[in-house]
Amino acid sequence: MKNIFLSLYLFFWGFWLFADNYSTQKSLDVLHYEFQIEIFEEHDSIKGVATIQFKVLAETPSVFFDLDQSMMVDWVKLEGKKIAPSTQNNQITLKPKNPFKPGIYVAKINYKGIPTDGLIISKNKYENRTFFGDNWPNRAHYWFPCVDHPSDKATVDFKIIAPAKYQVVANGVLKEKSNTNNGKFLTHYSSNQVLPTKVMVFGAAEFAVDYITSINGNLLESWVYPENKKEGFYDYALAANVLDFFEEKLGDYPYDRLANVQSKTRYGGMENAGCIFYFEGSVTGFRDSEELIAHEIAHQWFGNSASEKSWEHIWLSEGFATYLTGLYLLENKDWNAFNEYMFKAKQKVFQFNQNYPNASIIPAEINDLNSLLNPLSYQKAAWVLHMISNQFENGDGWDLFKTYHEKFKYGNATTNDFFDLVNENPEISKDQFANQWLKSSTIPEVEVGYKINTSKKEVTFKFKQIHKSKEVFILPIEVSWLYPNSIGKTVKTVWLNQKSQSITFPIDQTIGNIEFNPFGKLLVKFSAKD
Repeated sequence: MKNIFLSLYLFFWGFWLFADNYSTQKSLDVLHYEFQIEIFEEHDSIKGVATIQFKVLAETPSVFFDLDQSMMVDWVKLEGKKIAPSTQNNQITLKPKNPFKPGIYVAKINYKGIPTDGLIISKNKYENRTFFGDNWPNRAHYWFPCVDHPSDKATVDFKIIAPAKYQVVANGVLKEKSNTNNGKFLTHYSSNQVLPTKVMVFGAAEFAVDYITSINGNLLESWVYPENKKEGFYDYALAANVLDFFEEKLGDYPYDRLANVQSKTRYGGMENAGCIFYFEGSVTGFRDSEELIAHEIAHQWFGNSASEKSWEHIWLSEGFATYLTGLYLLENKDWNAFNEYMFKAKQKVFQFNQNYPNASIIPAEINDLNSLLNPLSYQKAAWVLHMISNQFENGDGWDLFKTYHEKFKYGNATTNDFFDLVNENPEISKDQFANQWLKSSTIPEVEVGYKINTSKKEVTFKFKQIHKSKEVFILPIEVSWLYPNSIGKTVKTVWLNQKSQSITFPIDQTIGNIEFNPFGKLLVKFSAKD
């Protein structure tokens, strides 16, 4: 997801702590959801029947599903028999007479109400009525019963009953579209790939639809408002090149199709699996949302397919999408476009750190999940991945990223899981690296200087870590210089591992154009010593 607003709050310093306080049920694993939902032209109420197939892993007296109290439950059936559920604290608890034994069960929940969030029922910019699921982070339970947490992934079917004027888009592939007895249409989509609830959605509106096949053979669709279909089809056709690029780098696209949808999402874009929702202003006819499209398509691999196990690991989703957008610019535009992109990211991190000096990528406490949408989980995390990539001999991390996705495809991962795959550089361990950049709230500041001794034919570089904290960062700082009439730079790497440090290099002759961090590989504030 790419946010178009910034929710800020004061973080607490912490690392590896499982700050996610969701009450996960270790004995429950949802296997499949089927949601039959009827929407109406005359009012904002919905009628739903949720059929949930779930597996009980160990004997337990009850299981619960998240469902907002705004939804009224008419009845519940467990294994075809009606039972009396308990509905409180935005949960619906199923407690049969006898405890659940290990095995597979089916519950059916009939409910109705006006969603207070999650399913956004409103009007688009052309004053036409629309319906769009907008679940991130845990807003799915406002309109359907579920385990509203990324750790429990399941397949899903959406059967949407809507007035004939609407076209319906959802995750998965279209299985059926047929008339109903009340003059409406039933549209049925089915996803055979497991998804977290944050990206399970449908959208209903008056759409114009364009069908495209990418070079690699992926089925692409553009769903836009009819009033701006010329501009929308042109803008969203960019997705073909983006999708092919990531598939070549990361392996097969993990879903059956990709629909790019103009919508009423509150975000710049929401990466719903195989069914991305973009804000309505993304259609301009000038193709100025290329970075946004790349960001959301990158999420199909990272965030949707390989998902964070709990919310504090969101950097594994947003950091990847942010960094991979930069790599897309690098290969499809040029080095200058990439450098400018990463420079802007760095400036956002510096500014955020100045305003919130105690903030770290992985917080010890989360009071508001939306507060995770900040420059740490996006831009700083992208820089973390960039610095990891620079540890490799060839300077890129594509093999690591591909291996990580393949291992956790359709599953969940933690920060530790990712770092278990990171090859250690002999100069710095993965634990040191992770502690510096994910645990610490400090952005390292290094004062640099040099002295050239022409008689001894040597140059001495001096470094001093001047950030306010007592932390000593281990930093591979590159220094470069030019000899007169030379074509290329002479580049040396200094492993800084003390608060103050000097190192001397021999030189053949007078040197000039001395630079520190010449290729911008480090998220460090440098200042020159007078």
